[in-house]
Amino acid sequence: MKCSIDTSALRWLNTVGRLNLLPRLYSELNVPLGVYRQISRYGKIVNFVEENAKVLRPTDVNKYQSKLNKLTESLKWPDPVDVDVLLTYQETDSDEMLFSNKEAERRFVGFGIVRDVYQLYSLAERKGIYSRQDSLKYIRDLLKFDYRRKDLTSLLEQLLS
Repeated sequence: MKCSIDTSALRWLNTVGRLNLLPRLYSELNVPLGVYRQISRYGKIVNFVEENAKVLRPTDVNKYQSKLNKLTESLKWPDPVDVDVLLTYQETDSDEMLFSNKEAERRFVGFGIVRDVYQLYSLAERKGIYSRQDSLKYIRDLLKFDYRRKDLTSLLEQLLS
């Protein structure tokens, strides 16, 4: 499975110490150049990306930027890096986009599969990487940092019942 990843997803996974989950879940990790630029000040994430992902550097930067600008404008989306993830998803024929941005998830789901970082537990369970106990720990780790408290508290209750 191929995945195009947003900055926010990388930062949250780094925060909870789960960056290493990504190469176990996906055979190919695609990082748009805009995301790579945003993470450039986070040494651990940069090292992870350089070792485990493909940073997409367009051969014709002007043409790519023009395409990105047009798509960003047509979507009326405030963050061109989010749109860069969508464009990378399309250009690399990725299977999923990974965000930790509810609004991007809602907006981009019409273009393909969008997964939030908290939803990685279900993919990890399906692939036999996580047991239910591992998933619960993952969700609790996200909650320790107040990640989507309302959504994850509800999910935790469902998984425990």
